[in-house]
Amino acid sequence: MEFLAPAMLLGLAAVAIPIVIHLYGKQRAKTVHFAAVDFLLGSDEQVAKRLKIRDFLLLLLRGLVCLALPLALAKPYASCQRQGPALDGGPQAIVIVVDNSLSSAYQDGNSTLLQQAQRRAKRIIEQLGADSEVALVPAAEGSGPPSKLSADHLKVIADLEALKPIPRPANTTRALRRSSEILSISTRKIQRVFLLTPLTANSFRTDESPWSRDSIPDLTIIDIAEKQLDNLAVTGLRISREPDSGSRGIRVSAEITNHGSTAANNIPAQLLIANVVVSRGTLSVPAHAMVEKVFTGSLPEGARATAVSVAIRGDSLAMDNRRYGVGELRDQVRTLLVNGAPRSSRHADELFYLEAALRPGDRDESGITLATAVSDVLSDINLEQFDVIVLANVSALPTTTSERLAN
Repeated sequence: MEFLAPAMLLGLAAVAIPIVIHLYGKQRAKTVHFAAVDFLLGSDEQVAKRLKIRDFLLLLLRGLVCLALPLALAKPYASCQRQGPALDGGPQAIVIVVDNSLSSAYQDGNSTLLQQAQRRAKRIIEQLGADSEVALVPAAEGSGPPSKLSADHLKVIADLEALKPIPRPANTTRALRRSSEILSISTRKIQRVFLLTPLTANSFRTDESPWSRDSIPDLTIIDIAEKQLDNLAVTGLRISREPDSGSRGIRVSAEITNHGSTAANNIPAQLLIANVVVSRGTLSVPAHAMVEKVFTGSLPEGARATAVSVAIRGDSLAMDNRRYGVGELRDQVRTLLVNGAPRSSRHADELFYLEAALRPGDRDESGITLATAVSDVLSDINLEQFDVIVLANVSALPTTTSERLAN
C-alpha cells in the first residue's frame, strides 16, 4: 500500500488524545469510606460493570476515529502488476512457445528465467476453459518434437513443468513456424500463440519465415527477462603442448567474453585437469569485450589423454561458465627398423644409435613405438601396421616385398 499524501500520516499521533483523556478522567479525589454508601454501591455492582464496558468501547471508538481521519487524508492506494495476459472466454486453440535455451538458466533472484516462464505459462493455461485446446512448443534446438493440441490441460502443465534448460541456442523462428503448423489443423476460430522468451539477439533466424501458412495467428510476446542480462562466458578453449612444463606439460588458452554493459573485475578462474583444480587466477573483462587467460599444467602420470576444462565464477548464468577440451600427448608413431647388416657388437651396429635416439628416457611419452627386424624376415611381417619403415643397409629386396613397401 502507498499514499498520495504521506505527510498526513503524522496525524496518527492524535490517537493518544482519547487515551490521555480517559486516563485523566479516572483521577478522583481521595475516597472516604462510609458504611452506608458502601452498602449502596455494592448493590449497584452490575451497573458499574456495564459502565466499564461502555467506557472501554467509547475509548476504542474514539481511537479508531483518530486513526481513520489521518489515513483518509493521506489517500492510500494499492497497485498490482498483472503477471501474464488475460484471455477471453470461449473455445480457442492456444500454443505456448517457451524458450528453454541456454539463456533460460539465468538466475534472476530466487528463480531462473525458465522457472518464471513456467509460472506465467501455467497461469495462461489455468485461464482456459474446458473446451479449449493447448499445445506446448519448446524453442531450444534439440528439445525434441512439440506436443499436439490437447484438452488435457493437466498433462500440458506436467510437460511444462518438466522442461529443463538445454545448453544450446534457441530457434524462435522455427518454433513459431511449428506453432503455425499445429494451429492449422485446429477448427477453433480463436487461435493464439504465446511466446515466452528473454529475447536474446541470436534466437531469431532471418533466413526463414516464422509462419507456414497465409493465416497468421494472434501472437503475444512475453519478455521474461524484462532487463538486460549481463553475462560472462568461457567462449573458447585451445590446448597445446608446453615443453617448458615437462614432457607432460600442456598450455591452455581460454577466451572469456563479457556480454554485459558493465566491466567485470577480479573474476576467479581455474584450470581443471581430470576434474582436479591444478591452477587458479583472476581476470578482468571490459564491457562487450573478450580477454584471453593462459594456464599451464601437466597431464596425470600414465595418461595420454585427459579431460581439461577452464571455469569461472561470480556469474548468474552458470551453464556457460565452464568449457571442456581434451589434453593429449603426441600421437604414437609406429616405426619399424629393418637391419640389413646386423653386427655382433651393438656399438658397431648402425641401428644402435638410431634406436637410442628414438628411445628417450621417458619412452611412453616419446610418441614413438619401435620394432626391429632383420631384412631376411621382412617378407613375413605385416607392413600395414607401421607408419614409418626405416631400411638400414638393406640390399636388394624381392619384388613382392618392394611392391608391398611401395603400397
